[in-house]
Amino acid sequence: MLKLAFILATLTIPLEGILLQNEGCDQCVASLQHQVHLLQQRLNALEMVSNQPPIAFNAELSADLVNPTPGSNIVFDMARFNSGNAYNDKTGIFICPVPGIYYFSLELSSNGHPQSSHSLHSKILRNGSPISITILDSESHLSWLRRTSSVTTELAQGDVISVLINYVVGDISISGGAALSTFSGFLVQRIQ
Repeated sequence: MLKLAFILATLTIPLEGILLQNEGCDQCVASLQHQVHLLQQRLNALEMVSNQPPIAFNAELSADLVNPTPGSNIVFDMARFNSGNAYNDKTGIFICPVPGIYYFSLELSSNGHPQSSHSLHSKILRNGSPISITILDSESHLSWLRRTSSVTTELAQGDVISVLINYVVGDISISGGAALSTFSGFLVQRIQ
């Protein structure tokens, strides 16, 4: 009987240890299940983002814009590329579809004019506020003018980007066709 009590006591002590270890394992398993759940959510979010089309556009003026009016938008009416359809080539407006960091580039060209001095200033606007300026100034009627400006900016969904004629002096045209004057932009990185 004493032997049986000893054997029973000998088996009980390891069983208590195993039970204590299992209680800790239950917590480990619950923690691991939670981590797996969080990783699955992140994977689903990344898959959703990777399945969205890239956001990028390149548009140009199809014809010369002669003596543009200050305060008017330049409508780059020939979209050569418009992935994500965020640029409207009828209005010249880009509407941000997803929050992120964006890059925009504006290139304007102007041919010679009979007047010795002519000038045009345009601005890239975000929600009506300037974020970049392009200046076409010349004291010579013999030269072509070609200027570029670019800007990187953070946009929220629904922000509006446009190009505004800000200032005009003399007879001046913005040259169109043959990719002489272009506006382009693309999403650098989404912000969640």
